[in-house]
Amino acid sequence: MIYTILNEDPIPIDEVRFDVPENLASVVSKCLAKNRDERYSSMTELLVALADLKDESSSDRVESVSDTVRISKRSATIGAVGTIVLLLAIFLAQNQNSNSGPETSENTVAIFPFSVRGSAELDYLGEGMVDLMSEKLDGAGDLETVNPRVVIALIKNENIDLSDPEEGARAASMVGAGRYITGDVLQVGERIQLTAYINEISNPGDPLDSNSIETVEDELLEAIDNLASDILSSTLTGADARIQRIGTASTSSLPAAKEYLRGEKALREGRYRDAAAAYYSAVELDSTFALAYYRKSIAAEWIDAPDVRSSADKAMELADRLSPRDQALLSALKTRRNGWSDRAELAYRNHLALYLDDIEALVQLGEILFHENPRKGRPSFDSKVPFGRVLELEPDNLIAQIHVARMEGLNGEIDALGKKAEYFHEKVANSERALEADALIAYATNDSDMKEQVIQKLRENPFYYTFYVVHGVIRYARDTHGASKILENRVSNDPLLLWFIPQLSVMKGQFGAFREYMNTERPQDNPSWDLSEAFILTSGAVPANVSRLETLLSRLESADPLETRNTGFILPHDDITLEFIEFENAYHRAIILVNLDRLDEARVVLEQMRPQEAFPGLGSMRDDVIAGLEAEIAYRAGDLESALSHLREIVYDIPQASSVRSMADGARSRYLRAELELSTGDPEIAKGFLIGLDESWSPFDSYYRGPVYLRLAEIAEAESRIDDAILNYERLLEMRKDSDQELEPTRRSAEKRLAKLLSRRDSEPREIPTPSL
Repeated sequence: MIYTILNEDPIPIDEVRFDVPENLASVVSKCLAKNRDERYSSMTELLVALADLKDESSSDRVESVSDTVRISKRSATIGAVGTIVLLLAIFLAQNQNSNSGPETSENTVAIFPFSVRGSAELDYLGEGMVDLMSEKLDGAGDLETVNPRVVIALIKNENIDLSDPEEGARAASMVGAGRYITGDVLQVGERIQLTAYINEISNPGDPLDSNSIETVEDELLEAIDNLASDILSSTLTGADARIQRIGTASTSSLPAAKEYLRGEKALREGRYRDAAAAYYSAVELDSTFALAYYRKSIAAEWIDAPDVRSSADKAMELADRLSPRDQALLSALKTRRNGWSDRAELAYRNHLALYLDDIEALVQLGEILFHENPRKGRPSFDSKVPFGRVLELEPDNLIAQIHVARMEGLNGEIDALGKKAEYFHEKVANSERALEADALIAYATNDSDMKEQVIQKLRENPFYYTFYVVHGVIRYARDTHGASKILENRVSNDPLLLWFIPQLSVMKGQFGAFREYMNTERPQDNPSWDLSEAFILTSGAVPANVSRLETLLSRLESADPLETRNTGFILPHDDITLEFIEFENAYHRAIILVNLDRLDEARVVLEQMRPQEAFPGLGSMRDDVIAGLEAEIAYRAGDLESALSHLREIVYDIPQASSVRSMADGARSRYLRAELELSTGDPEIAKGFLIGLDESWSPFDSYYRGPVYLRLAEIAEAESRIDDAILNYERLLEMRKDSDQELEPTRRSAEKRLAKLLSRRDSEPREIPTPSL
């Protein structure tokens, strides 16, 4: 705003209001000239120019302006009259009807002069508080303050009696403020008391809140800062304002509070990197700001930043000044960030039993159910309940909107998804999530024009927009070929995007293209790509190549842990230590040895891993990995019962942030458990894990989509759920319509099964509903 005021010419008023006469537009433009010498030298000169307008034009508009000027001359000073004329010009630019006042907003606040009692030496604070408080409050989140000069001129020229609540409300509405602040400065001896009253124009006789601070003259500016912080807490509105109020009230730094609110605004608008930067600034300004650390952790999760857990831990460490209710929220997030999702879910449910509609708890409960349920063989759609309640309480909650949109995409709810896309465009057009919603609807409906628009927009934005869109189209629109098309049109070769290439090849059943890319075309020759290939070749989703496995084993045995950490596809979060990297390397070496039928060597590596203690912040990961390897060895040895027993020990309690690494995510063990439950255990549990592999957020689960669709189709067919069987066969055949020759037998078998099921469905009699009488 400051840059614009100093450097950019304002839009001419006649481009905003086409009915403004040219000569009046000229006067306004001269008033707004950057160069002081080009403006009117005095209010008297301006009044002369305005008076001349009447003689130059007989238009009704000019008559109206001149009449208003004459009415305003009841003021005693020419300068004040000139100011009110300028105010009138602003109103003309803002309103289609010159007789109506501007639209009021509860986020627009007018600071009125404070009354001063006591020493005359403090009289300067009367109007001075208008300037000081306006500057301190303006731009805090969604809050805007009215220009102090406009306020002071209005009070003087309209003879506003601020002791009359109705008069204060009238003045506030004249400048578009839904709220206004009045106050007192009282000096008794050396003590000065500052009191501010927050008023709403809809209920002027009953202040919304009041804040009072006592100080001495030497500490006056600090006291005004503290008063402004208190006012911020009282003026925040909306269903989510409770957390914002707590935040602004829990810091002693007004600049930190403003940065925190800037982060809140960015978070609500889906500008997660801007939000993270603002929260970072807030904790730089106040290192004890618990709520800023808390929100910093929330934003970090959305941008895969490294401080997801450390910020949550720090928030809890500093939470002693917060209420028990808010300490419980911070504790629950810390529990989740440290990987214990079941405990965190219970904590949020207990919290909601006490505070039924706590939006923050509902959002975090929804996050857990959406992301963790599929990993545990439970429905991700359970999250629709808390997210749905959030949207009832706060329709503009973007986090809830995004998750519900993804579920609508998975469920094929095209009409609902279309409304979501419209919502994102209207509310958060600049968020990468708006583009993700566009992509979901474009590829779910196969709208070619909309697809091209998405690709064009991706060319104009940073590479991570493409990452989120490709991932969303794969996981939630289930369009593998569409995702490949998007990727072909990428303008960046960031490793995070290139990582999709082998994934999509495997999903489409193009194993030859996958092998060629990984063996000869991959852009980097480093241990992170080796780990990625090791996961794919040992996943069971693609036939393994013995010589390639042996090559990878040799490369991993000599890999440098520091290089592995530094060459990851995303910046590793704080818990990915060198000790973790060595453990991860050992896991991949062990599972390669299993696939090479070198089971004794695999057991040796496993025993070397066993003394490793649990990793801080990574929940059950260490124990899960050990149990998974024991299951793999038993499975390869033909002991299916023992393998399933080990797999049932895995609890999959890991932080969401660590699921970007294949070992931690556990996709292989979940797939193997589904297969073993189906053959020797509980088919219902098997279905839960198979559906989870299809519906989860995890990019590693994408490799299993082909086998999962085939297995789900076979199960549905066996259970005579014809529509479900048809749906999964169709998904498999669409995804693998261009698969390699080696998959031809599987594809032909699926085509035959689908044809029979379609024929059976068409021949079955349909129940005709009996009309009600």
